[in-house]
Amino acid sequence: MRRYGDGWNGAYLYVGDTTVTLATGGSGTATVCLEPGTYSPYACGGSYPSEVMWRVAGITGGAEDVCTDTTAGSSPGTFTVGAGTTLTVQVTVVSGTTQTFDDDNTK
Repeated sequence: MRRYGDGWNGAYLYVGDTTVTLATGGSGTATVCLEPGTYSPYACGGSYPSEVMWRVAGITGGAEDVCTDTTAGSSPGTFTVGAGTTLTVQVTVVSGTTQTFDDDNTK
């Protein structure tokens, strides 16, 4: 865990139209309800992007320095939520450490 507990310092994780950040602390969890479709999560911005780590739906990543149109295309992977299903993803945002993440399928 990070010693300072100062979160992501302004960085955001983007999953579709949803944004998640870590305002304070060394880790946290957010529940994001997603409609059917393909998602390419990515993170960017903040004062210390090299300290940002996250994982969602089996995809792990860090953060780019700035958020641009190019950044949106730099996802380390994609995942798909099937038709007729809403995937509730436990997104754990981490600052400078590796964590375990869970995905929960619900209708």
